[in-house]
Amino acid sequence: PRLTSFRPRVLVVEFRDEVYAGIKSVLEDHDCHVARTEFGAAVAGTLIRFSPNLVLVNESMPDESGWLVAAKLQVMRFQQPVWLY
Repeated sequence: PRLTSFRPRVLVVEFRDEVYAGIKSVLEDHDCHVARTEFGAAVAGTLIRFSPNLVLVNESMPDESGWLVAAKLQVMRFQQPVWLY
């Protein structure tokens, strides 16, 4: 049987275009599928559509802190890693 390759799915929560572009480039160089949300309040809806294996969150988002985003993900029982930067 042929094995299918696993391509990690990473959700980046970042409001700055240039920062997101840099992160996306590095992740894609490592064969990750990348999605973005620019607002902490939009993370829950994006999780449902994208099903990421990792969430990277800017700690100082303008609408709500990265810590609040991480806490909400914990309340939602999101089981994948959440990294703040």
